[in-house]
Amino acid sequence: MSPSRCPADATDLRVRAAALALELDHAARAAALLEGEPRPDARLNRGFALLGLGRPLEALAELAAARAALPDDPRAVFGVGVAAARAGRPDLAADALHELLRRWPHHFSAPEARRLLDQLPRARASAPASASGVRPRPDLEE
Repeated sequence: MSPSRCPADATDLRVRAAALALELDHAARAAALLEGEPRPDARLNRGFALLGLGRPLEALAELAAARAALPDDPRAVFGVGVAAARAGRPDLAADALHELLRRWPHHFSAPEARRLLDQLPRARASAPASASGVRPRPDLEE
């Protein structure tokens, strides 16, 4: 092995180790291994790891970068939808999830995308109708 290949090989091993950690539900380890790694596949996996750690805003940044670099990867589109939904960005979530279902209707994440889309309108409907947080009761409306 030539010395010029060592850094790339080390990076590849780190990315693979992080992917394995993510599969084994070790999100913190995966996120740490991929921190600062600019490769799109690494950013995709780090985004999912951050989602697993309950850090949707950071996940959204990583997944959006991965999606920009991998526009034809349904995992990146789905990841943006999930992260946006968890980060309180329902419009962005809906756009990404609708794109996933339009382009890849049979992808393994499609059922979850449909479930998330079904929840988005309810989240908006359950938001306070006024600044006071008081909502009219549906049974009292005319």
